[in-house]
Amino acid sequence: MDNRYRILILDDDENICSFLRIFFEEEGCEVMTSLSAEEGLKKALEQRPDIVFVDLSIPEMGGIEVLRKLKKNNSNMAVVMITGFGTIEGAMKAMECGAHDYLTKPIDMDFMKEVVSCALNSAQIKAAGIRY
Repeated sequence: MDNRYRILILDDDENICSFLRIFFEEEGCEVMTSLSAEEGLKKALEQRPDIVFVDLSIPEMGGIEVLRKLKKNNSNMAVVMITGFGTIEGAMKAMECGAHDYLTKPIDMDFMKEVVSCALNSAQIKAAGIRY
């Protein structure tokens, strides 16, 4: 990840937010975090991140509702769901609602890099209006 991407992490676990912040900052990204859905949605609207990571079980409204609101506001936004309790049903629901991918904790960081690269490329293609 050579570019200075803007990443938003919405997770109610401070340790996950801190870990991902450090990881992405070391990769040269600008990172914002939020421990609540409402605050995260506000940051997403104001700061327009390139990619958003959303905990499936974030309190207040849940990750799927956050995903829906993010995609309603910007259908090209790359959103990756993360969860400590992955299920096939949860993954399918997230993908049906527009998530780019679905990761389970503990997160394989090499795979995370691949997901981020793919999500950002896909978002750029959509933003450019290229159909494939």
